[in-house]
Amino acid sequence: MLTLCRPTGDRTNEASALTILGLVHQRQGHHEPATDHLEHALTLYQQINAQGGRANVLNGLGETMQATGAVQEALTRHTDALLAATKAGDRYEQARAHDGIAAAHHTTGNVDLAHQHWQHALTLYASLEVPEAQTVQAELAALGRNTAVATSNRC
Repeated sequence: MLTLCRPTGDRTNEASALTILGLVHQRQGHHEPATDHLEHALTLYQQINAQGGRANVLNGLGETMQATGAVQEALTRHTDALLAATKAGDRYEQARAHDGIAAAHHTTGNVDLAHQHWQHALTLYASLEVPEAQTVQAELAALGRNTAVATSNRC
């Protein structure tokens, strides 16, 4: 697809193809090529002012940063994704951003913010009736158990 889009100047489909390549690399644990493809796609989406595409890419970059341990960068990318997804009215990407923000806060030990963002993600995912709602429910349940254990150990 890239070989067809570039010569014709079809930046929308080029950005889409780069996003797909980046997300595939990210899910395979190939973080460097994932970041390269996603950053290139982000540049194209910014040029054509496509907020939905930006949100998808920013969430992908956030997930990649989280996987590499760059938690603050992940938080920044997911926060930017939430803003772009809100502008685009893309509830799935909003949920995905809240999920990523929650994961970053959980990693840094900010359980209250993690809980708040996972609640937002769950509400959105459940309203969309997507399987990601179950994953977020499990995160919230685990967070509840961890919180209860931490509270009982203080007594």
